[in-house]
Amino acid sequence: MIEEVPPQVYYKEARKIDWLSINMYNAQTGKKGEQLVFELEKHYLNAIGKSNLAEMVSFVEDSAGYDIRSFFSDGREKYVEVKTTIHGLESSYILSRDEAEFLASHQDDTFLYRVSLGDDKMPPRLKVYKFNDIIAAKARARSFTITH
Repeated sequence: MIEEVPPQVYYKEARKIDWLSINMYNAQTGKKGEQLVFELEKHYLNAIGKSNLAEMVSFVEDSAGYDIRSFFSDGREKYVEVKTTIHGLESSYILSRDEAEFLASHQDDTFLYRVSLGDDKMPPRLKVYKFNDIIAAKARARSFTITH
C-alpha cells in the first residue's frame, strides 16, 4: 500500500510575505547604520581639531552612489557608502550598480563601511573597506551582489 501524503505536507504551504514591513524594517536598519557612521565621521573630525570639516559632513541623495560626504584630515573629500546589517560583518550585502560604479571611479577616496548593529549584549561593530578590499572579497567569497 502506498502512503498518501497530503499536498500541504508534500509541498510547502504558501504563505503571504509582508514585503512592505520587511522593506520598512530594512530601511530603518540602514538609516540607523548611516546615522551611526555620520556621527562617527563628525566625531573623528572634531577630535582631530577639524571642526570646520565636521560641520560640512553631510548625507547625500540615494542616487549619488554613496551615502555620506565626509573629509580626510587634509580637507580632501571622502565618500562613504554604508551597508548595515543585524547579522555579522561578513554577511552578504547588495551593491547597486550606481554604488559599484561610484566605488570604481573613486577608488582612492571612497570607502564602504560595513556596520553590524548590536543588541543588548553587543554594541555595534564596524569594518571599513577600500575598493581593492571589496574586489578581493568579491573574488573570494562573493560576499556582495551588484544589482541593476
